[in-house]
Amino acid sequence: MSVKGQRDDHGRVDTDTLVLRRPASGFTARVVATPRSRSSVPGSPGLVAVALSLMSRPERAPAPFGGVPRVIEVPRRAQMAYPNGGVLCSPTATSMVLGHWARVLRTPFVDRDMPLVQRGVYDAVYRGCGNWSFNAAYAGSVPGIHAVVGRFNGLEDLERCIAAGFPVVCSVSSTVIKGQPPEPNDGHLVVLVGFDEGGQPVFNDPGRNVVRMTYEREHFRKAWATSDNTVYLIWPIGYTPPWL
Repeated sequence: MSVKGQRDDHGRVDTDTLVLRRPASGFTARVVATPRSRSSVPGSPGLVAVALSLMSRPERAPAPFGGVPRVIEVPRRAQMAYPNGGVLCSPTATSMVLGHWARVLRTPFVDRDMPLVQRGVYDAVYRGCGNWSFNAAYAGSVPGIHAVVGRFNGLEDLERCIAAGFPVVCSVSSTVIKGQPPEPNDGHLVVLVGFDEGGQPVFNDPGRNVVRMTYEREHFRKAWATSDNTVYLIWPIGYTPPWL
C-alpha cells in the first residue's frame, strides 16, 4: 500500500509521485522491508528494482509524424464490462497488454483477466487501482515479463515503440484527448496500439464500449502532457525494446 502523510519542508508524496517545493540537485533512496505478518517467509518477496522517473525536460515543439503506419492487434477489453468499472481503466489497460504478450509468446498463463489484475494492483490507502507503480509492479511479477513506469520525451518515442511492435499504456486526460477542456480528476489510462497513415494515434481505450479509438494527434499530445508523458512499459524478458 502507499503511505499517507509523507511531507516535510522539502515537499510531499502524492500517492506515487514526489512533489518538491523547489528543484533538487540530488536524492537518497531508502527501502525498508516490512513483512505482512509474523508468519511471512523471511526474504520473500525480494526487492527486484528501485526506479525513479525525473521530470526536468525542456519544452519541445510538436514533431510531425515520422513513424511507420501500423496497428498492433492488442486484445480489446472494456472497463465498464466489470462491476464498478468507472474507476478500472488502469488495471484494464494493464490486462490488455499482458493479454497481447500472452498471444505473442503463446504462453496463456501470462494473460491476466481484469479482475485478477484489479486485486493485484489495489492500493488500500489510495483506495483505488490507479497507482502507476503498483500496476507496473504487478505486471513485472508475471513470470517472463518486465515492467516499469516511465516518462517519454514525446510522440517520437511512441512511434519507435509501435514500429518495433511494443504497445504502450499512456496516462492521459480523458477530456483533453477528446478535444475538450480539462476537468478535475480526469486522469485516464489508454493503450496506444498504433498510428494510421496520417499519423493519428490509435488506441484501445478501456473507457469506451467500442474500445478501438482513433484520436487527433494534437489532442492526444496535450492530454498525455498532463501526466508529463507517463507510460507503463510492459515487455517480455529476452526482447529488446526501443527504449533500452
